[in-house]
Amino acid sequence: MDDSWDLDSELEALLQWLKQHPDFDFAKGQWIADIGFEPRGSATVAGYTISVELMNLLSVNGITLWLSDYLNQRH
Repeated sequence: MDDSWDLDSELEALLQWLKQHPDFDFAKGQWIADIGFEPRGSATVAGYTISVELMNLLSVNGITLWLSDYLNQRH
């Protein structure tokens, strides 16, 4: 994503990309979706969900999901 560090937005963008590229060949190599994010500053406890649809697409394509929590360090 451009300059978004919101995890919900990034997970949604990954889901949309996977849905828009159903014929992409993930068979060659190992794939890791590396998502860097900042926790929500407005929440006492930042909680996120990963949809079953995204988990399924990651699984069937053999993609590992890596989440990098930046804790506001990019500023």
